[in-house]
Amino acid sequence: QRQVHAKEGNDKPLHNGTRYRLDDFIYAGEQIDMLINQAQKAALTDFPVLVYGETGTGK
Repeated sequence: QRQVHAKEGNDKPLHNGTRYRLDDFIYAGEQIDMLINQAQKAALTDFPVLVYGETGTGK
């Protein structure tokens, strides 16, 4: 049985005003790993990113 513990201090803003980092996500699977890699690349740019999908999918 695996236990997952929340990180303390996640509600405190980081230096750029965000509250969470990609390292904070807990995930498993090749597709989500590819998505995280794409998000890391996009985070290095000043371009806007649109995340879309069905309601309730956890975008």
